[in-house]
Amino acid sequence: MLKETIKNGYYYVAVLISVIGNIYSILNCRRGHIFEECPLAGTSMFVAKAYLPVNKSFGFTSDLRGSTGS
Repeated sequence: MLKETIKNGYYYVAVLISVIGNIYSILNCRRGHIFEECPLAGTSMFVAKAYLPVNKSFGFTSDLRGSTGS
């Protein structure tokens, strides 16, 4: 007997940000997971690399812009 399962799709997200805490709170609310933070040499900016479930991605850009003021 076969068991049906639903597979969740994920987006790979790379965000250039100055305050790393903001992206953690936004992604945690959306069940996202940051797997790497890379500071940019000579700047105060970070690149946060994360996975975000597709079904939780709607409105992500506007939430991110609202939180960071960008």
